[in-house]
Amino acid sequence: MPHTFLPVVTALLCASSVHAQSCSEYQAIPSFGGEINIVDVSADGQVVVGTAFPPSGTPPGTSIEAFRWTATTGVQLLGTLPGEPISLATAVSADGSTIVGYSGPGGGIFGNRAFRWTSTGGMQDLGTLSTFAPETRATAVSGDGSVIVGISFNGQSNAAFHWTAATGMRQLASFPNGSSIATAVSADGATVLLNSGSQGGPGVPVASPGWRWTAATGLVPLGLYDLVGLSSGGDVIIGTRGSGGNGRDSYRWTSATGWVLLPRPPTTDGTFPKDISLDGRVVVGNSFREILSFPSTFVYTPVRWTVEEGMTELGFAAGPGPNAWLTGVSGDGTFLVGNDMSSPDGFRVRVSSLGESYCRPAVANSGSCAGVLLVAGDPVAATGALQLTAELLPLHTAGFFLASRAQALVSGPAGSQGNLCLGGAVGRFVGPGQVMHSGSSGTFSLSVDLAQLPTPSGSVSAQPGETWNFQAWYRDANPGPTSNFTDAVSVVMQ
Repeated sequence: MPHTFLPVVTALLCASSVHAQSCSEYQAIPSFGGEINIVDVSADGQVVVGTAFPPSGTPPGTSIEAFRWTATTGVQLLGTLPGEPISLATAVSADGSTIVGYSGPGGGIFGNRAFRWTSTGGMQDLGTLSTFAPETRATAVSGDGSVIVGISFNGQSNAAFHWTAATGMRQLASFPNGSSIATAVSADGATVLLNSGSQGGPGVPVASPGWRWTAATGLVPLGLYDLVGLSSGGDVIIGTRGSGGNGRDSYRWTSATGWVLLPRPPTTDGTFPKDISLDGRVVVGNSFREILSFPSTFVYTPVRWTVEEGMTELGFAAGPGPNAWLTGVSGDGTFLVGNDMSSPDGFRVRVSSLGESYCRPAVANSGSCAGVLLVAGDPVAATGALQLTAELLPLHTAGFFLASRAQALVSGPAGSQGNLCLGGAVGRFVGPGQVMHSGSSGTFSLSVDLAQLPTPSGSVSAQPGETWNFQAWYRDANPGPTSNFTDAVSVVMQ
């Protein structure tokens, strides 16, 4: 659905100017005068899918169409199934090659048909479980595009379906109350999540108790409503329960822990989970606050939960007055996609997959971008290692990384144009091989041994529970010789 049908969204993202489309941290996905709804992103973060709605006042018959977007190709409309006026995308495979959704008459009329789209085969009709009042929608796809799941009317009730090229469409499972919907499939295609519930009429998804299915185990009840997503191998699951207002929360499941509540950020009334990284370590979604009880009105803020950091509300450099609704995360947790609620556009943004970014945005450099620090790796004190990556730097410039156990804000230290965001005893990674060069990509990266973190008095080993802060310093000419800093990232050691 277009943005106007999503909840009213206000507040979020650190206010700043966007060095927008020349700076890859935040990229707007344009609506071309209409409106778009982003729904998913590939594992590498390079393919974004959604639905494009035509501008208001467009002559009748103009299609609402599923689309595919990359930074190099822009928005590519996928067309519709023969004879149908609309198509809507619902998911993309992890490898970005296959897009699924449904095409049909629109306007709430039954008769939608699930589709599978590839660049070589175009849009393929996946069939239906029954020719009586046919209504079929694909909801999810495996990592390589070979397994597709969804919901189809089987002549008596809504039923979860499972499709492969070899078997075609088949009903996945039967429920005593007659209704089910497949909501997600693992990247390896072996695990499917289902919700079951009372009969809701042809093609009507029902929010109801959740189940996990594999060929080996069959249906296993998980007891939580609204199962949303799962990790690559199906061993980590996210879901939610509660009403649409106060009381809805996000949960994460493993076989060892069962369902674990992901705590709400302070002052919020609840959260909606939307997607999970392939390794199950990162969960993204949106928190909400009720600001008016009558009529009931909520404001929403993107959130991210990680194993290391817990739940945080996200802030990242975007346009003035932005509002955002997250819908997807890349396989490694570094790319987020969603809809910019202050405009008809969508967006893709890159964030650090580990730790919490702060001191954002950094001061713009001669390349008109604010330098960005990304952190990944294993934050286990003494034995772990982190990968620090500085991006959006001027080309062919030297620099190095900094570390400290304290935060600060020092404007223009030693004549720099940037801000030093570390305090206390600041250490520098300037040993052999540690002074970096941005080259033709404007990026440099360093693997950091947590047993050898620099301080002014020598190297130390990180300790469990400590918070270490990282930043990058680099040379620049803007217009004369100067220096600058990226933003900073804080990481809690495990």
